[in-house]
Amino acid sequence: MRGATTLAPRSNHGSAVVAVATACAFLLAGAPAGAAPATDLDTPSVELPPPLQRVLADYEAAWRAKDAPALAALFAEDGFVLSSDAPPVRGRAAIERHYAGAGGPLSLRAFAYRTEGDTGYILGAFARRKEDPDIGKFTLTLRRGQGGRWLIVSDMDNGNGRRGPAPAPPTPPYEMTAVDTAHGDREFHLLWPEGAPGAKGTEAVDRPKITVYLAPADRATGAAVVVCPGGGYRVVAADHEGKQIAEWLNSLGVSAFVLQYRLGERYRHPAPLHDAQRAIRMVRSRAAEWRVDPTRVGILGFSAGGHLAATAATHFDDGRKDAADPIERQGSRPDFAVLCYAVISLLDPPAHSGSRLYLLGDPPDPALVQDLSNERRVTARTPPTFLWHTADDASVPVENSILFFEALKKAGVPAALHVFPHGRHGLGLAPADPVVSEWPVLCARWMEALGFLRNPIAHR
Repeated sequence: MRGATTLAPRSNHGSAVVAVATACAFLLAGAPAGAAPATDLDTPSVELPPPLQRVLADYEAAWRAKDAPALAALFAEDGFVLSSDAPPVRGRAAIERHYAGAGGPLSLRAFAYRTEGDTGYILGAFARRKEDPDIGKFTLTLRRGQGGRWLIVSDMDNGNGRRGPAPAPPTPPYEMTAVDTAHGDREFHLLWPEGAPGAKGTEAVDRPKITVYLAPADRATGAAVVVCPGGGYRVVAADHEGKQIAEWLNSLGVSAFVLQYRLGERYRHPAPLHDAQRAIRMVRSRAAEWRVDPTRVGILGFSAGGHLAATAATHFDDGRKDAADPIERQGSRPDFAVLCYAVISLLDPPAHSGSRLYLLGDPPDPALVQDLSNERRVTARTPPTFLWHTADDASVPVENSILFFEALKKAGVPAALHVFPHGRHGLGLAPADPVVSEWPVLCARWMEALGFLRNPIAHR
């Protein structure tokens, strides 16, 4: 709330678009009785529900105390500030730096608010002191976090003076694309908020992330799965191999984290593997916050995403305990793997040439072809694995799954393989196929039999 200019956020700011679109949608839908949206600073105040009033009270207190860490703590991890004509200040660490040294007298009041499920907004005005005239307007968009506390997603100045400028037109929601797993206004976290190692730009494809699907509290088992959609290392099938899978896992009480990993031709190995490893480490590092068991973090992948999941299951480390970054102190070995019509081998046959091309380029390094043919990297430490495939898959031959299963069996690793007689490649949950659609049931029974769906949270 420290700027004096209206900012119309650009569409490439991701979260900014979500928050602004959410606020605009609420305005169009109408506010609760007694809280109609206002266009003038003379509009009377409205009384907020106590949880929302706490947001304003805590903001006032932190601002008056010039306590930048406390102010930043009011924001969601992916929250941001829009002020003047600069790009959004995104993330708690950056917000804390942004507000360092700022503060002083402040009085906030609300003249409109709305909540819908776990999202909401507050429109209001601010003054130096309660008895002073308003000097500006603000919009806070909110999201309910763990424990029911409302967190700020965005803090936007709407202009100073007795009448602010007209609001910006509604912005379309941030939607998933062929290279981006954004799921509407779902919570997401960049794997490297300050920029991924070797990043070649700042577009969505350059910023790997996880989109969060926490299991409902009343059925959460404590298990978690990083989901790797397929797409030949060229795109990500973020809906039927991402979002829909996360929702199915939630139905089992499993929290899911859909991974957007870096893709070819822009990125080659090891960028996707580093993204998958980082995602596993991040889930473990925030296990207490997300109420998951750090010893039951699995990985699931389809097609080329299955190759990435198999690579993570065969190329891992135990973390660096002396790392300055707490995320890097966590191990990257998944506790179990689910591989769905997965690319396993990069050797001919049965390689999927498209995945090899986009992962390694042309010509590929022969040493990497060997190293990333994951049937050759199975050891006794490879995690328990569930595989399924269709016998007549014309894109990724079933021999991929058979080779991996045989390697697991030879290494003494618990494994299950289900080969269905018919079915095209890329079926996802296969809802229209009465035979192949049994795989989610079989997988759930397998996870339960191996103890991954027990609930340790209740007795902690």
